[in-house]
Amino acid sequence: TEVSTMERQKIALHPFDVKARLLATQYSNSAFHGAALDRKHIGSELKRFLTEVELIHGITKAEIATHGVYFSHETCTHASDASSCAGNEVASLRMAFGDDLLSKLLILNTKGFTGHPMGVSFED
Repeated sequence: TEVSTMERQKIALHPFDVKARLLATQYSNSAFHGAALDRKHIGSELKRFLTEVELIHGITKAEIATHGVYFSHETCTHASDASSCAGNEVASLRMAFGDDLLSKLLILNTKGFTGHPMGVSFED
């Protein structure tokens, strides 16, 4: 929590600054089939997550799109719109943010540094 971080700062041997805080997480099972993700379900879950963030923390989709960073899961190795992770990911982002806000969202990817773990990871 933020309080425990502030307490750790007081007793730390080497002072540190908090650069980021994790405000929300959500667990969703969107893998109805191992190789055929349901983009409508992914989009609806992302919309649900963004709604919760706004309700609990007052951070709007517009603020996330203009000041946030989205860490993409996709490596773009197979960027077919119909069936790839990239196609599903972009369609879900478009469903949740809309075209205007999506055009403002900074999208990054760490897979070139982290590889492709087969499970939950930093980027998922």
